[in-house]
Amino acid sequence: MSLSEILIVDDDTNFRELLEEFLNKQGFHASAVSGGEDAVEQLSKRKIDVALLDLMMPGMDGYEVMDFINDQELETNVIVMTGHASTQSAVTSLRKGVYDFLDKPFDLEVLSTIIQGAIGKKRSKDEKKQAKAELVKAYNEMEAEIRDQTVELTRKHNQLDLEIKNRNRVEAAFRDSETKYKSLTDNLNVGVYRNTVGAKGRFIEVNPAIVQMFGYESRDEFIALNVSELYEDPSQRLKFSAGLAKKGFAKNIELRLKRKDATRFIGAVSAVAVKDEHGDIQYYDGIIEDITERKLADEALIRSERWYRTLTQIGLSLSAEKDTKKLLERIVIEARSLTNADAGTLYLLDKENQELIFEIVQNDSMQVKMGGTSDVDIELPNVPLFINGEPNHANVSSKVALTGETINVRDVYGTESEQFPGPRKYDVISGYHTQSMLVMPLKNHENEIIGVLQLLNAIHRRTADTIPFSEEYVDLVSALASQAAVALTNAQLIENLNNLFYAFIRSIATAIDEKSPYTGGHINRVVQLSMMLAEKINEDETGPYKGFHFTREEMEELRLSAWMHDVGKVTTPENIINKSSKLETIFDRVNLVETRFALIASEIVNAHLDAKLKLLQKEQVDLSKLGLADQSLSEDLTVLLQELEFIKECNGTDQPMTEERLSRLRSIGKKEYTFQNAKQPYLTEDEIKNLSIRYGNLTDEESMVVENHANMTLKILKQLSFPLKLARVPEFAGGHHEKLDGSGYPLGLTEKELPIQTRILAIVDIFEALTARDRPYRKPMKLSEATKIIRFMKENHKIDPDLFDLLIGSGAYFEYALKEMDPRQIDLPNPVS
Repeated sequence: MSLSEILIVDDDTNFRELLEEFLNKQGFHASAVSGGEDAVEQLSKRKIDVALLDLMMPGMDGYEVMDFINDQELETNVIVMTGHASTQSAVTSLRKGVYDFLDKPFDLEVLSTIIQGAIGKKRSKDEKKQAKAELVKAYNEMEAEIRDQTVELTRKHNQLDLEIKNRNRVEAAFRDSETKYKSLTDNLNVGVYRNTVGAKGRFIEVNPAIVQMFGYESRDEFIALNVSELYEDPSQRLKFSAGLAKKGFAKNIELRLKRKDATRFIGAVSAVAVKDEHGDIQYYDGIIEDITERKLADEALIRSERWYRTLTQIGLSLSAEKDTKKLLERIVIEARSLTNADAGTLYLLDKENQELIFEIVQNDSMQVKMGGTSDVDIELPNVPLFINGEPNHANVSSKVALTGETINVRDVYGTESEQFPGPRKYDVISGYHTQSMLVMPLKNHENEIIGVLQLLNAIHRRTADTIPFSEEYVDLVSALASQAAVALTNAQLIENLNNLFYAFIRSIATAIDEKSPYTGGHINRVVQLSMMLAEKINEDETGPYKGFHFTREEMEELRLSAWMHDVGKVTTPENIINKSSKLETIFDRVNLVETRFALIASEIVNAHLDAKLKLLQKEQVDLSKLGLADQSLSEDLTVLLQELEFIKECNGTDQPMTEERLSRLRSIGKKEYTFQNAKQPYLTEDEIKNLSIRYGNLTDEESMVVENHANMTLKILKQLSFPLKLARVPEFAGGHHEKLDGSGYPLGLTEKELPIQTRILAIVDIFEALTARDRPYRKPMKLSEATKIIRFMKENHKIDPDLFDLLIGSGAYFEYALKEMDPRQIDLPNPVS
């Protein structure tokens, strides 16, 4: 068996090639063209079983191609594929005889099934056509035989005896053939007929099936009829006969016919005009099949498939929407589209306050769109479920919420709806005229009511009249409501989990900040400035970030990374985090040094007094020596005080420890004093080690402990199972101390290895630390000093130069300074003014 020929007609090259490849793999012989003109050329050249036809194309569109197929009476089934589907386009296509109508995008497997159905339908038609052709052929052969034998009898008229014998033989053969023909037609399930030509056409021959089909009791009663009496519209018979006379044949013409009892049905009629040797039409032979049930079944199937596809597409779009406002709006839009409703309202149930809250209000006639993404607040009062302790059944929406039942009101002003005065009161207030209503509950997976969907005034698609909501619409909206409730529940659960997740993250960040009285708010400020800088990147239309844009998910990923960048500090000892001076551990050991130097001072004084006492005990007291002793004591105490002040200076971080200062410190530390008959150094080795820190107030060991927080951040966050959209949070957060030149930590990454998010956190963390007014180890830094330092880091390839330029050039640094810095720190002018 040869492969079925499929012609794809679509001006979308990618879609056309994809479809051609798929269908060839499915066992069809598919070819493709890009426009209507090419399609007509292919249809004219070869036999096409199924044409997959786009409607909107340059030049000849899909409708013109359909007209060509119909005009040429090609045996090609058409399946419409369009991305601009509408009710009008579907109706027009179906009227032009298309087999099916698909709305792009669609499932290719569904298309394959539809094509197989179309080919099956065509094969069935071909078989019927062949049967009919064989019937006509047998009849024509029989007629030809009669003509031949008549000619033969005429030619041999002188041979009378032979002629009589031949005539008898011919007549016998004819009767036998007629008997066989009648036997054949009488046993067919389709109607077979022969009728005369003209407006008053009569039946000559009919089989029992056609008599029964039209509901008549006998063949004689049926034959007595004028053929036009069997048509629902008699003028259609004239049109059918004219076409038959012109072309000489008709095939599968669908006619609307009527039975004896006036009931209607659809018949598929095929006929041929039988002519004499002069070409004059003698009569019409035809067959007719009652296709009403099949037609209705096909229409129901098409309608069912269309609704199924629509609901499937709606379900997919609802489940894919994670924004609750957009989801609520989408639910109302889709419900109104399904039912062609003029207005729609969606309420959510407030269990705590026992009332329905307006979330979405849409009304085309009133040109109203409130709630959702419209940015128009709904100022209507909430609908209470109980009034004075009694159930509120005056409003349709509240009754549905209380009972869980669907209410379909055909006419709000009819007697059936007297129990619902609410809609009529709304009409008085708004000026709207509510006629039909369809109100149903939204139930979650636990069958709990979470809201109510209300549709107003179904509009007839052809006449634009307001009509009741049909039961078919009730079923469709009920299915949609179920999908919507599940999607809404999922969206709310996701939103609640997301809120809980971020609240948990913020609480951890707050706990880390609160761990030190000096860094409170650091993480929050890093978050603020990081997001501010990311927004500036998105706004950049001329600089290095032109064409680059953070998506909403990427912004959230950066935000979360900023919140979590210091989570590793939970493992950092508090005494190191809070260390405000070089000698501080749990407390500042400079107090011990001060106490020790007080002890040393007392030892110096005691030694002086002992020496002075010995001088006074001599027989002759030398007053000049006493004066020198007092002067020496004063000098020794002054030196000791100066040394203590120097040590206290070294304990701070205002001045770096130069070699000169380190040498002096070591000299002081080596000095000794006597305590409890033992020699003791002025400073212990650990004190000298801490005081010798050149920059800052941390030893190398303490710096390693602090730097380890970045590694711990990476380690902790990698233990968490982040969703795909947040999968890089550990990488971004853990790398906020990396440098472009590879000198950072914990991994020593270089420029090519650092994503933009990590670079943002790096420069922001530094800028915040420089400008913070709560650091214990230094005074608050002026804005000019901070920008000078990070500019130096840019020039030394430590931070991203483009980010630095954007931070300064966009004015983000100054916006941040106005919000977070002490006014006394801001010593630069506002770049905006």
